[in-house]
Amino acid sequence: MSREHIGQFLNDITLMTDTDKSDGDVVRLMTIHASKGLEFEYVFVIGCEEGTFPGMNSALDLDEMEEERRLMYVAITRAKDHLFLSHVNSRMIWWKTTATAPSRFLEELPKDLIKNYDLGSTGGNRRRVSELEPGTRVKNKLFWPGIVKEVWGDVALVLFDKRGIGMRKLDRRLVEKM
Repeated sequence: MSREHIGQFLNDITLMTDTDKSDGDVVRLMTIHASKGLEFEYVFVIGCEEGTFPGMNSALDLDEMEEERRLMYVAITRAKDHLFLSHVNSRMIWWKTTATAPSRFLEELPKDLIKNYDLGSTGGNRRRVSELEPGTRVKNKLFWPGIVKEVWGDVALVLFDKRGIGMRKLDRRLVEKM
């Protein structure tokens, strides 16, 4: 390969992004900063809660809050056809479940353009765990059957039957009695 070809190759590969390397329908996971200038048919923005987006530190600084608002605008405008903004009602941080509020940015969007979906309902005949005690047999969608060893408030320590899973701390809402 000549120096000219090598130089052209290096120039081409330097300008190449992950979006240039994939063909067809793929899922791309990226930060909002990395999405600038790109558009996608479907865009999912997760973590639209106070303290997450916008972050906790920006609540005390108006300039930081405006930067977060600008980032939300960047995220929203990446969608060509379908935009999904999601938030949770509670989040487990350091093994403690904490209630969360929807992002203030969601309130600033035109109401006539929004469809709300509640994906938190359990539906059907799922038996919710209200009282867990050590020794209770439970299952979880990811780890499946196990036995509760200890309970601390909203957290259960479960020893799962499947080899290699072992003991896990889980929010009590993520397990069902068997």
